[in-house]
Amino acid sequence: EVIQNIIKHAIPLPKKFSTSVVEKNKALCIFGKDEDGDFYITSANTITQKRAEHLQYLIEYLNQLKTTSLQTFYRKSLESVLLFDRKGQMGLVEIVLKSGNPISFQFKKISKNFVYFIMKVKIQSSPQSIVSDDILTKR
Repeated sequence: EVIQNIIKHAIPLPKKFSTSVVEKNKALCIFGKDEDGDFYITSANTITQKRAEHLQYLIEYLNQLKTTSLQTFYRKSLESVLLFDRKGQMGLVEIVLKSGNPISFQFKKISKNFVYFIMKVKIQSSPQSIVSDDILTKR
């Protein structure tokens, strides 16, 4: 889901940014492991400021939901996908459900219209998924 986010939502920057560090690293994904044996997936890609505002609201909303509320939100979102072919938020919901952890994120301003979106997901060495895979594969 994290890599799919980059593939689907990273946008190219205008040429005037071509010499900046961001242009050279339009998108990236890093996998790491800490001293406790937990894994981290960190991704970063360029998005519009407008998209960043929506993402911030959605991630903060998902991060504060309790398990049952998150599962209900997932089911309702899945119904929307099936009825209206709207898939925009499903990846983030699945990341929180599968990891069992909130999404850490930040935005680094590039210009008035563009930001660098950095997302970090913790995957504990002893899985904490709060939903079974059969619920996630029904879409």
